[in-house]
Amino acid sequence: MERRCEKCGRVFHPGDLAYRLEIQCLSDFDGVISDSNEDLETILKSAEETPKELLDEEIHREYHFLVCPTCKDHFCANPLNKSLDDLKIPKSIPDPDEWEDER
Repeated sequence: MERRCEKCGRVFHPGDLAYRLEIQCLSDFDGVISDSNEDLETILKSAEETPKELLDEEIHREYHFLVCPTCKDHFCANPLNKSLDDLKIPKSIPDPDEWEDER
């Protein structure tokens, strides 16, 4: 079976470096529950009518991808795929001894 990068399609030859990218999406709970009994009843009724698989996906989802080094680097540099339009790339990077202590 031929192995490929799931992002760009690059073919992996035997011994090529590849990365397993695993992403978990977990629901977050801030500890606040609505005081309204009507709201809670509506939520419970809706949950009873929803297939278990869909409810499970609302709580936890996992993704697994095999990617090449370049696609791994791109993902790690900007995992949320945020716009970089305002990014100002410096012409040079100062020596670490010249950095100001930001603490």
